[in-house]
Amino acid sequence: MSKFDTSEDSDGTPDGSRVFSELLAGVLLYGGIGWLLDRFWLGSGWATMIGVLFGLLLGMFIAIKRYGVW
Repeated sequence: MSKFDTSEDSDGTPDGSRVFSELLAGVLLYGGIGWLLDRFWLGSGWATMIGVLFGLLLGMFIAIKRYGVW
């Protein structure tokens, strides 16, 4: 049986939906923090991009840690 099958967690949420929501939440949270930094403090546009990338990497790390081999 694969780690990414269509089984459900104890709360009834399918694994694929949970992984997608973790990735999306990381991008939105850290991208939003980066956007706020750019808007009110830095103004360069780099913090938004770095925040989005950091959120994506963190979401991937959490998903791999929960469902992967680590």
